[in-house]
Amino acid sequence: MLAKYLNVQLDLKRRIQDGEYKPGETIPSERQLTEDYSVSRITIRRAISELISIGLLETVQGKGTFVCSAYANLDLVPLTGCTENIAQLGLLPSKRLVESGIVPAGSSFTQLNLGAKDPVYRICRVFYGNGDPINYTESTLNYAYFPGIEDYDFEEHSLYDVLHKHYGLVLTKARRTLTATFPPARVCALLQVGENTPILFFRCATEGLLRGKEVIFEDYSSWYRSDRYAFYIDQTRRKDGDELEQTLKKVLRTL
Repeated sequence: MLAKYLNVQLDLKRRIQDGEYKPGETIPSERQLTEDYSVSRITIRRAISELISIGLLETVQGKGTFVCSAYANLDLVPLTGCTENIAQLGLLPSKRLVESGIVPAGSSFTQLNLGAKDPVYRICRVFYGNGDPINYTESTLNYAYFPGIEDYDFEEHSLYDVLHKHYGLVLTKARRTLTATFPPARVCALLQVGENTPILFFRCATEGLLRGKEVIFEDYSSWYRSDRYAFYIDQTRRKDGDELEQTLKKVLRTL
């Protein structure tokens, strides 16, 4: 059974995507949502906070919570955390922290534009759906942007939620590459697959607005089990007929 806030979050997101709540319009008040979903205000606030952190909603003091006007131009694969992605597939999400800590950037994280001795915060986690490993993810953050982040328990908290609530970060863009590869032994063990099992590998540079400035704040690597995930591309001809819009989507395989 999904957490109550996730049920509310996913339903509100669906309503936004379906156009029930349009860009620039307010969503119902906390009181109304509490009645509609038969949950507490704390649950409603958590769901709204998650949608604010991924750029779908914004709160204006004294006026209410609005659907972001920029939402009309968002990619159909919005910037969301792994937990929400798994929940959207109808699975019960969970995660395990493998390791975390502050280390020198070295030469591996060129997307962050840091010197070899500059500090980064690395967090490595396995994400599960209904108890089965779905993906292994390594997130590396520019520590200068998020001092003290090592004090948070990311086996309990959402990384992007902490970045938004406690550091004011708003996610804006992700530049992803996708390849098929054979995973290293460490990843095989964590995902419980054989060494000759093809894996879908994402490498990503994530950008956001932090204190009024657009920054690349995260170098992200994620290995997905290919027997659990498939990715496909939707192509839609624009009205002017000049080019195709392409959208990468992901679906759970039928096992």
